[in-house]
Amino acid sequence: MFRFLPGKQHQLAVVAGASRFGTQAAGLFSEKGYDVIIIDTDSDAFSKLPDNFEGLTIEGDASDTSVLETARIKKAAVCVAATDSDSTNSLIAQITARIYMVPGVYCRLSDAANADMLTRSRIHIICPSDLCLQEFERQNRLADIGGTLQ
Repeated sequence: MFRFLPGKQHQLAVVAGASRFGTQAAGLFSEKGYDVIIIDTDSDAFSKLPDNFEGLTIEGDASDTSVLETARIKKAAVCVAATDSDSTNSLIAQITARIYMVPGVYCRLSDAANADMLTRSRIHIICPSDLCLQEFERQNRLADIGGTLQ
C-alpha cells in the first residue's frame, strides 16, 4: 500500500509513462516536494529516472483503471500522460480527467493534429514540436529587432 513520504507536501502526482519526458517530469515533481508515482509497462524504463526521484514505480498499463487505482489516482492533484503513444496518452488523459476528476491533467502529444478531441476539455496539451516552433519564433523576433539567435 502507498504511504506518503515523510516531509513532503502530500500532493500526489501520477506520471503515466517512463519516457524521457515522463521521467524528467517525475524528477521535477519529486524535487518540488510532491509524492510521485510513475507507471510504465516496461520496468527497465524506470532506469531513466533521475537521481533526485524519490517516488514509487508501478509496472503496468496506465490506461487500465485498476492500475490507475493502485497508483491512487483518486488522490492525485496532477496526472501527466507521457507514454510514447499519442492515442494512449489521450486515453489516459481522458480517463483521469473525466472519470477520476484529477484537477491537473497534462497530455504529451507528438502530433498536434491529435489534439482535436482534447481541445474542448480541461486537459492541458503539451506538444514538443509546437513548443520548439514557438521558441524559434520568439528567438527569431529577437533577431529581427537587433537581438541574436541563441
